[in-house]
Amino acid sequence: MLTIISFLICFSAGAQSLKKLIEIGDQYEAEGDYYSAQLEYEKAVLIDSVDIHLLFKYAEVLRKCNDHVKAEKYYSKIFGKDRGKIYPIGLFWLAEMQKHNQNYRPALKSWKKAANLFKKDKKSYEYRRARHEGLSTSWAMRSIKDSVEGAEVKNLGAPVNTSDWEFSPLPWQGKLYFSSLRSENSGPNLQVLDEDYTVKIYSADSMHADTDPIKKIASKINVPATNTATGTFSYDGTRFYFVQAGTDFKSAIYVADYKNGKWSDAKKMEGDINGDFISTHPSYVEIDNKAYLLFSSDRPGGQGKFDLYYAPLISDEKTGKAINLGKTVNSPDDEVTPQYNSRSKVLYFSSKWHKNYGGFDVFSSKGPLSKLSPPKNMGQPINTPWNDLHFTIDRNGDGFLTSNRLGSIFLKGPTCCNDIWSVKLQTHEEITNEIVIETLEDLNNYLPVTLYFHNDCPNPRTTDTVTDLNYLTTYRDYHELIPTYKKEYSNGLKEEKAIEAELDIEDFFKDYVDKGVSDLALFTGLLLKELEKGQNIELTIKGFASPLAKTDYNVKLTGRRITSLINYLREYDKGQFNEYIDATAENGGTLSFNKIPFGEYTASKLVSDNVNDTKNSVYSRAAGLERKIEVQSITQARRDSIFSEISCSQELFDFGALTEGAIVSHEFVITNSGNKPLEIEKVVTRCGCSVAEYPKEPILPGKEAKIKVTFNSTGMEGKQVKSATIVANSFPRSKRLVLTAEVFKK
Repeated sequence: MLTIISFLICFSAGAQSLKKLIEIGDQYEAEGDYYSAQLEYEKAVLIDSVDIHLLFKYAEVLRKCNDHVKAEKYYSKIFGKDRGKIYPIGLFWLAEMQKHNQNYRPALKSWKKAANLFKKDKKSYEYRRARHEGLSTSWAMRSIKDSVEGAEVKNLGAPVNTSDWEFSPLPWQGKLYFSSLRSENSGPNLQVLDEDYTVKIYSADSMHADTDPIKKIASKINVPATNTATGTFSYDGTRFYFVQAGTDFKSAIYVADYKNGKWSDAKKMEGDINGDFISTHPSYVEIDNKAYLLFSSDRPGGQGKFDLYYAPLISDEKTGKAINLGKTVNSPDDEVTPQYNSRSKVLYFSSKWHKNYGGFDVFSSKGPLSKLSPPKNMGQPINTPWNDLHFTIDRNGDGFLTSNRLGSIFLKGPTCCNDIWSVKLQTHEEITNEIVIETLEDLNNYLPVTLYFHNDCPNPRTTDTVTDLNYLTTYRDYHELIPTYKKEYSNGLKEEKAIEAELDIEDFFKDYVDKGVSDLALFTGLLLKELEKGQNIELTIKGFASPLAKTDYNVKLTGRRITSLINYLREYDKGQFNEYIDATAENGGTLSFNKIPFGEYTASKLVSDNVNDTKNSVYSRAAGLERKIEVQSITQARRDSIFSEISCSQELFDFGALTEGAIVSHEFVITNSGNKPLEIEKVVTRCGCSVAEYPKEPILPGKEAKIKVTFNSTGMEGKQVKSATIVANSFPRSKRLVLTAEVFKK
């Protein structure tokens, strides 16, 4: 009996202690002191490790303290107990913690289970995120070993960084401004005892020195009992745009003057930038001599959570209408910390949504703010499986970022808090892939411009060699088929292989199809500028096809593809190229085309030609890479020069099917379309199987001549591509004539 009474007394005391620990933990959690809450819940879990509600409280504060390893352990325990019935969101967070911890394969399975758990509401953030993370996590698994060559990221160390929070680095005129939530007075268990424990802005007199004194900037900016975070200077350095918020962290954007080393009182920005929502991370930029503020906000009407916006500055203290950067950049999750390089037209920002290693990653997106390209992950070591934000870089490749990656200074946990890190890139251009092209001569170095097509397009199931369609029309139709390509190419594959197949398709469209259109836009503008100078320009355009149809059909198909590009040029900007194509321009400029429709003759032998295997013959990445045309070279002559010119209406001839041993010939008709007699020096063939006959006397301007090429197929089998190159005193200096055939054994 005494033993039973003693047990009941101990149980009652333990229960009372457990209840008190949870109450204290709940209070800390409500105040946002997740570290202190974690310590109380941890004691409670030692007493009761079965209560699923307590385990969930503990897992939540572990996650909020960035203790991803422990958080994964306890979310796993929770899901093991309830299978998502009591805390379905626990499975969601388990998947995220697994991704943070680079446990990508378990994360993939957890994301799939989470998508199934939340599928009743397919518009919900949880369902869309879980579905998206299948691709994102697979991408991380494939990319984790990749890194940006020559990139270095180093912790700035003390005194800039502490075991608390440092973030938002702003290099300006030799100084480093940054934000910090740092404690100067703490008690047991690192409990903060400061009277004013809020975010303040600090400055260091040197951006890289580790011995310079750190000091708070003016009290007119760092207002007591207010969170104040670093923002951005105007280009002339006279205005400072930054963030202020009360202890509820509901922030707004403010501005203060900075003149002659003195700060004015801060004023809250007027106009369409602040409101009954959070606005943060302002970034000043000037575009075409107009000033704008980029910022992040959770205002209504966005794509979800925090979106990126830009707003014109009507005055120093007021903006015009805020414009959302659009769904190409913004997502259902958070996009924050924008920086825009108006010179290179590159936007840098951080996001939790686009393909990432875990947490926030830094991305770049090219183009004007009104039409940005799909975001590109900046790769390692800039990004990690933790949070990487506030990226900034100058033209010399020197910059900073904020991260809680391993290597941060800590007392509460290795990834608990943010530090500021220096970034060194070999060159700014190497990371942004920025290419400065000012002339067609520059552009020639980066050719070919490659454009891709859907199977048998344009004008499927015809034998025409021309089309009425513009390439951009075929591109848009092709792009709309991405879901079909992903579905067909992943069909029948197991989970991970299916996701990898879908990623292959996404990467193909992004890295090849979309890039081709971007390159075409740049190329077209530069081409027009050269023609406006009176240049005589010839483009060599080659067409290719996958081996699904018969060879002679594919030659005609690639002819249609080349024509679609010429149609694009004819329709560009209300027909500005037509006078050059038709040789009627007053300035004498002309644009001609050297068209070589190879068809399938150069296609990879690894690409399926089985009409019943559409997965590989139509929808595979390999097949997609074969269906293209290429602008491969540009030649030009000044309008006031005297030259001979080789023109040929048909520069490729297909003999079709031949029996091995057959000897066949074709006569190419060439014209001297220049203003000087054309003298052919030689016609070069690359094998003894081809012999060329050509006129030895000069060909007068406007006159025609024939070049006969004889092909001997003895000892050959399969698809053959042979060439005869004319070398002459001409523009262009040489002209390549092509013969194709498919040789069968007797």
